[in-house]
Amino acid sequence: MKGDKGEDFSNINNKQIAPSSNVTLKSKIASLEAAIDSINKDLEVNIDDIKALEREKSEHERVLKEKTLDMKKTLLEELVKVEDEMKKHLVVQKDENNRLQKLITQLKGEKTVLMSKLVALQRRISDMENQVGNGDLKLI
Repeated sequence: MKGDKGEDFSNINNKQIAPSSNVTLKSKIASLEAAIDSINKDLEVNIDDIKALEREKSEHERVLKEKTLDMKKTLLEELVKVEDEMKKHLVVQKDENNRLQKLITQLKGEKTVLMSKLVALQRRISDMENQVGNGDLKLI
């Protein structure tokens, strides 16, 4: 384990416990207790840091959740607006399609009438040509 200064506590303990003529058992115990106190203080600091980080994490999660919900609400509102606009455009497009279809039908009818008149005129021209060729031209 490492202390604040990067010291290896196992080495410190070994040095402190190492047999020495001047070291008594009480001083060894006191040295161990001091090391334990130091480790406990470091542990308390680390626990406080972890708790602070957990609180910070919780706050970040809460803020992100609020932002996500707000964004979801905004996107859903925008989606509803777009859908409404699409429905309006669809109605306008259907009306325009119906108008154009009626116009096409009307033009087809006019074309049929004109074709009938054209055929009648072609017959009349043909009849007139025949009469001119036969000399039977009558003024109509």
